[in-house]
Amino acid sequence: MEKMRLSVGLIVIIVLTVFTAALAADTQQQLQALENAYQAGILTDDEYRQKRAALLGSAPAGAAPTAPAQMGKSSGTVYRHPSGVAFWYPAGWRFNPLEGIVQLVPPGTTLTGADYESYFITAENAAGVHSANDPQVLAYLDQQMMMLGQELGVYFHRAGGAAAIDTGHGPAASVRLDYTAQSQGGGVKASAYAVLINGKGMVMAGVGVGDRLAGRQMEITRILRSFGVGQGQIDSRLVGAWQLYSENYIRNDSPFESDNTRATATSVSTTTLQFNADGTWQRDDQYDMIASGSGIFVSDSSHDVSRGTWNADGQHLFMLWEDESFADYQYRVDGGQLKTVKGNRGQTWRRK
Repeated sequence: MEKMRLSVGLIVIIVLTVFTAALAADTQQQLQALENAYQAGILTDDEYRQKRAALLGSAPAGAAPTAPAQMGKSSGTVYRHPSGVAFWYPAGWRFNPLEGIVQLVPPGTTLTGADYESYFITAENAAGVHSANDPQVLAYLDQQMMMLGQELGVYFHRAGGAAAIDTGHGPAASVRLDYTAQSQGGGVKASAYAVLINGKGMVMAGVGVGDRLAGRQMEITRILRSFGVGQGQIDSRLVGAWQLYSENYIRNDSPFESDNTRATATSVSTTTLQFNADGTWQRDDQYDMIASGSGIFVSDSSHDVSRGTWNADGQHLFMLWEDESFADYQYRVDGGQLKTVKGNRGQTWRRK
């Protein structure tokens, strides 16, 4: 299985448990998170009433309840990744899963010219970072915007300093940076948002020609408020050991070759992949090769062990390495076989 480094993206990777991700010791914060989920359309009316009643029923004396939402819910879709991250986006927006990043495109816009408008979502490990205004976070956003600009064919310049924003995840959890650039379609304005949640840094970058982003603040706020980090999914059918075996044999039998030039080579590759029920995995790769010719024998052998965590939802398998690299596959369990597909490459593993 191949893997890649986290860069301008993973995954987005961004999550629903909006009403539990922000769970703090204070009931008021829990109520605010519940309001965010309801306004974003993640909770139904019944779910909202039941959960709010449960929170208020357990609130300490004197706790001030959150005022009912003044705006109606917005229809949309919740994207869930098997790793446990998810986010809400408005109805009618186009969802494009790219290599390690998610792209959202609002209706009535294009990906070229003067009507360009697009949003990109990703996530990174932010363990040990306690403020979104940390210089590490700001430098990361600048770097990601530079890389994104290279992909889009523009050069982004920072416009002003960092601004704290209210996403319902805490006073120091969110930050916004603005950027400008010039393109053939006109002036470009962009904003990068970072939200720290449970040791993860959720990032969204919005890019639009002209003032398109200025008219999109309500949708942007609702998307940011839906960010969170929750428990990943485990497909119990994958638990256990799987093996991938291949053997190659090459021999030069041409009649134009002599005994001194004729040669053979044999290689055997055996990979064992163990999925554990606690969400961890271990992979053992063993490779052996023997080649001979003209009375000379050459052999080579290697053994590599790697480890990480995994999640799977029945269709998609997500594997994270200890070095923060990752791989995302489509998969199918068929009896004693596990079939994985990444891009145009497929592999068939057999249960050991």
